[in-house]
Amino acid sequence: MNLWIVPGANAVATLNVGLSLANPIRPEVRQQFEIGDLDRAWGKMPGGDGIDLPNQMFAGDVCLFYTRTAAGLPAFYQWAGIVDRVIDDPDLATAIWNDGAFRHVYLLRQVWPISLTTQQFAQWTTYQAAPPMGMRKANPEFLNRILQEHGTVEKWARSLSTANPQPPKPHSIATIPTVNKNPRSIDPIIDALRRSGFHFSDSAIRNFYASIRAKPFVILAGNSGTGKSRLVRLFAE
Repeated sequence: MNLWIVPGANAVATLNVGLSLANPIRPEVRQQFEIGDLDRAWGKMPGGDGIDLPNQMFAGDVCLFYTRTAAGLPAFYQWAGIVDRVIDDPDLATAIWNDGAFRHVYLLRQVWPISLTTQQFAQWTTYQAAPPMGMRKANPEFLNRILQEHGTVEKWARSLSTANPQPPKPHSIATIPTVNKNPRSIDPIIDALRRSGFHFSDSAIRNFYASIRAKPFVILAGNSGTGKSRLVRLFAE
């Protein structure tokens, strides 16, 4: 059994937490993709970090999710879950989060709220008291300590469980920007941008939209002439 440290505190992840961690996956999605009563999940983009999730994450692995309840609020380890299986399916990712880039979908058979700050986590590990910079497996020294003191990784993770994590309160769909409670409401914007004659990928549009809904100050980086200013003007129109 592995323990995975999963960062999920940026603007896009903060929205996605409400779609598949803090709240169940929509019933019609579970029915369409025949995932039964597995109603919680998270996703990862393949490549770039040396993690081949479909071949490295296994049933029974435990995940700790470093998230925030809303933009501007402190992030900490707020959720834990047990992996049921990993599916490489961009269509499922699109159905859950409206972004097929997170195609390595890991379905979770159990999820519960926890409360663990980076300072508390550092006391258990050799890691610094800082936000996780990328998804990773816990080091062997940390795992051995857990096994010695708790017997299993799951028992340790459940010892962190709390019905009312402090601070802040548990994530709920109400903490997501209310303008976009419907995850498909951005579709008309995508259609309008396509009709403008300029080309932007769906993922770029959705990420930009999620960023400005989470915090109305966004810095776009990229080479000159790639459409940064045009994207902003078209959104304003």
